[in-house]
Amino acid sequence: MSVESFWESLPQITRQTRNGLRLCNNTVHLHRYTGLVCIASLVADKPGRRDGKRAMLVLCKHADRHGTAMFLRVNPIGENGPNKKGLIRFYRRFGFRAVRGGDAAMLRLPKRFDRATGYDLTPITLATAGVHKVEVTAVDDPHWVGNREKLTIHFRMLDEMADDGASVYVPTLFTPSISPQASLGKFLRGLGYDTSHDFDMSDLIGQHMHVYVDHRMSKGKTIAMITRAAKKVAPKAKEIKPDPGT
Repeated sequence: MSVESFWESLPQITRQTRNGLRLCNNTVHLHRYTGLVCIASLVADKPGRRDGKRAMLVLCKHADRHGTAMFLRVNPIGENGPNKKGLIRFYRRFGFRAVRGGDAAMLRLPKRFDRATGYDLTPITLATAGVHKVEVTAVDDPHWVGNREKLTIHFRMLDEMADDGASVYVPTLFTPSISPQASLGKFLRGLGYDTSHDFDMSDLIGQHMHVYVDHRMSKGKTIAMITRAAKKVAPKAKEIKPDPGT
């Protein structure tokens, strides 16, 4: 897996036009460098329809699949789009972090996934069990885990940090169903969402909520996972502002 494989397989997720790559109703310009791919620009046809968010989800999943780092410089385009601060918040939701290298340079390192379980293998600090305030940072498209279809929701702890000041993440698998008996449906209803009709999972990205974190054993290791929404806020659930570099 490499930048080359990322680049060669781009036709699987994009369509080439004379104005650039087309992805989820966006025009995207990418550049290939040694060891990483640069997102030069991403412009939605009609801002406000969450197409930019959908395109970033696809690009990030593609980068993770091919073990490719992505780099960008935050540069607002047009008068009606988000400002620089808003764009930085937007890209942080997908795992981009500020790095040295000039004005608003951001880098995203690829995640490593266990293809058998779907869990992120990037070293993380184990979140403590209990009620916590979290932010949804990403929602993966449904994928097969063994013979079962699953999707992963990535949560970032807002009231707990690692010893080195880095953010603590809790990726959690759900069956992609919002039926009355499905755990995902119960979770969404516990947050107050209406699941009587189709629900766009990307709407969760950037949302803050209180949830229960439980510990489970998987292949002899203890993992943290979100099990349900919390109706009552724990006394300790006070938000911690993360270090901008984490």
